[in-house]
Amino acid sequence: MGSVFLYQDRVLAVADGSSSGRVAEELRASLPESARIVVEEHAYPGCAILPGLINAHTHLELSGWNRGFTEGQALWDWIPTVVVFRRSAAYRPAEALHRGIQECVAGGACGIVDIAQPGWPAWWLETVFPQQHLSSQPCPRVLSLLECIAVREDVVGALPARVDAHRRACALLGVDPGISPHAPYTVPPAVLRQLVSYANARALPVAIHLAETTEEGEFLQHQTGPFDKMFAELGINVRSLFGIGTSWAEYITILSQSRPLLVVHGNYLTSLERSLLRRLARRAAVVFCPRTHCRFGHARYPLDDYLAAGIPVILGTDSRATNPDLSILRELQTVRELFPHLPAAQILAMATSQPAKVLGWRGWGYLRDGASAQITVVKLGDQFAERDPLEAVLSPQTTVRAVWIDGQAAYSADNDN
Repeated sequence: MGSVFLYQDRVLAVADGSSSGRVAEELRASLPESARIVVEEHAYPGCAILPGLINAHTHLELSGWNRGFTEGQALWDWIPTVVVFRRSAAYRPAEALHRGIQECVAGGACGIVDIAQPGWPAWWLETVFPQQHLSSQPCPRVLSLLECIAVREDVVGALPARVDAHRRACALLGVDPGISPHAPYTVPPAVLRQLVSYANARALPVAIHLAETTEEGEFLQHQTGPFDKMFAELGINVRSLFGIGTSWAEYITILSQSRPLLVVHGNYLTSLERSLLRRLARRAAVVFCPRTHCRFGHARYPLDDYLAAGIPVILGTDSRATNPDLSILRELQTVRELFPHLPAAQILAMATSQPAKVLGWRGWGYLRDGASAQITVVKLGDQFAERDPLEAVLSPQTTVRAVWIDGQAAYSADNDN
């Protein structure tokens, strides 16, 4: 059994079972006699202590989803159901935002990358802000990426003002700002160039849903196929904004100036597009949402191809509209089920050190002296073996026991009972 020693929002020391007592005494001895510091001990027998997990992709405002999901449903059939849901009385985004954050934390996340809608600041003030300031429960770090959709001329002109307002709101509410040009079928190349230029000038992260289906590529090349039909049925004429003959490679080339860049899904990128991403490997990553990928019935995810090319892959849950919960631990365990040949350490890095590195979150992703005090504690099942504790973490029997954010207890499974 090991120990992690915290002081405020930092890790003071990490020790294995044999040296924990000695390190504790050394730390106590280093304190001046006049120091009035209360030492608390929290024991988690049969558990593993991990760096705080990061959920690199979700849509918190959809956490109140009540429309179910049809396994294998086509994306172009699913999108209109989201449009209808957002217009219904059942859509209560303020409640969903709060619920989604709680569910992410209960699923092991200390950090969240959220795709935000323009109305999010009011929703945050209604539910999340009071929770932050009226209770002692800490809030996870949130990177809020404003979703930008440009399928109408009037919306295109309003985007700069919306992004400016988003940045101001993030500064006031203590949230990291960024932007998310939604997808190639909702953001034409000319608008994408403007958004990327805006983001670069202000050092904002950028995320885009890219190559989620092969039919997306058909729409870019010819403006035909199910996405063209979907827009027609929604009463949206996109032909004045989108030309023909564009490609995923063109979009990646435009996005190549982004720092950092998150390519969400990337299910069907070819070797050409992967070669372009490889050049950006130090400042870009592909976000894999394993359970959502499976529910849509996609072909096997090209994880091995990305890893072989040296392209960082990080994990997200996606939203409750496509996933039964927001547990990033379950995503890690699903990767293990789908890719049993990968080393456990490599899989675990997809929700710890890799996203921290790509996002530039200093002090995150590892446990050692001076690290940020973000900790996920998981209860290991009976399969735990001293020789391979990391493999035990990825077992489906392992559950989240506790989450510590900035050195404070944010979640305990004991309180769920």
